[in-house]
Amino acid sequence: MKFLTKYLFLAMAIFTFSFNLAFAENINVYVNNYKYTSEQPVKIINGVSYVALSDFANITGAVTSWEAATKTATITYEEKLSAFNNNSLSFSDTYPGILVNGINISTNNPTKLINNKLFVPANILSKYMGYSLSFDKSKNNLLINSTATNLMDKPDFSKISLLPVLEKSMGKETYNQFKYTFVTTDEPKGEKYLTNGKYAIFTAHEKGYEPNKLNGFFYLNIYTNDVYFYPASSEHEELAKKYNNGIKYEDFHKNGGKNTVFLVATARMLDMISLSDSSLSDFSYVGIDKLTVDYTNHLPKGEYYFYKATKKSDGKDSNFEVAQNKSTLDVFLFLRKKDGVNIVKLPDMKILEVVAKK
Repeated sequence: MKFLTKYLFLAMAIFTFSFNLAFAENINVYVNNYKYTSEQPVKIINGVSYVALSDFANITGAVTSWEAATKTATITYEEKLSAFNNNSLSFSDTYPGILVNGINISTNNPTKLINNKLFVPANILSKYMGYSLSFDKSKNNLLINSTATNLMDKPDFSKISLLPVLEKSMGKETYNQFKYTFVTTDEPKGEKYLTNGKYAIFTAHEKGYEPNKLNGFFYLNIYTNDVYFYPASSEHEELAKKYNNGIKYEDFHKNGGKNTVFLVATARMLDMISLSDSSLSDFSYVGIDKLTVDYTNHLPKGEYYFYKATKKSDGKDSNFEVAQNKSTLDVFLFLRKKDGVNIVKLPDMKILEVVAKK
């Protein structure tokens, strides 16, 4: 996709009124050639595609905030909110204004408040932010920085080389400092250091310096190509960094929350696997909603994250599943055998229990 090279400010004053809408249903959204799961369905109003503010932020890799007094939603990309004074906005009481990069723009497609959700015209992406935008009527596809012949609904990132994307985002000098191993994908929400989106996650080992030591993880947002580094130890979260188009942001704009649960949990899980058995690092780990067979009653009580580990060897697929306690972050493997499953606790690979086949 085309990398954003300028700061993005998008502020919209909201008003409510009655209007008739012509909504199209089941519109597919593709961003950067990957299918994007919208938080709110895309609307077609008077022939114009509208996307929810939350989706607009996710697509651009931005952070949102809300000013109740002025009814203004602000999207910020790589700049502190304090650098932008909402009180200086001079919007009409009867017509919503749209501000991009500090410039009040004119548009024939005002923002809409639908079921208490703010929707913005998608064409802002192409007119003012440099994105390509098209609509494939034959397939009901809204294409953002995407081409109709290269669309992927369920990409297998273990088979797609994303290293050139990492290099472009991080810059060649920084990129060449590390060795990367793709390990998993996931879709964190509400994290302090990540904008919402889908991420391909890589382990990072610094070249020439304790080469076997895990330094941390690189999170590549597949929709925006933003890359985030998070250290292996959550005690050093101040070392978190963001990269885009070769620029490093050490004090990048964060989501404003305190949640680092996903980052800490993922780091702990992958680190434990690496410490337990180096061969386990050859697997790709993908978050799943639940285990294929529910063995959680054999684990310590609590809520769990679940992952599926897969690897192809000699043309055959090998796989197992993983559970991680959300509170203690303890990690358990479920290793299948003919007559059941071994439940193994990491990092010492201790067999917690042998369960007969269900």
